[in-house]
Amino acid sequence: MIEARPPDPIPSDFPQMLTDVRASTADMLTDLVSLTEQDVRRPSLLPSWSVGHVLSHLARNADAMIRSLNGAMRHEPNSDVPAWGAGPGR
Repeated sequence: MIEARPPDPIPSDFPQMLTDVRASTADMLTDLVSLTEQDVRRPSLLPSWSVGHVLSHLARNADAMIRSLNGAMRHEPNSDVPAWGAGPGR
């Protein structure tokens, strides 16, 4: 059984951090709108990963973060994160 611990204090700069994350996300989404299928299929800077693989990784990571945060708000532990090393060709 996992023992409950008191929540960590919210950092004083949390509102600015949240604003920065929202601005960065909006900027990224604006950039992604113009991508073509050819853009998404081209190789990324990561070995054996296409741009599409990277975008999928970002999206699935965001989904996992939402599940983790929702679980934290309900005081439920979350082990929903896939094992390290999962990626294209593995």
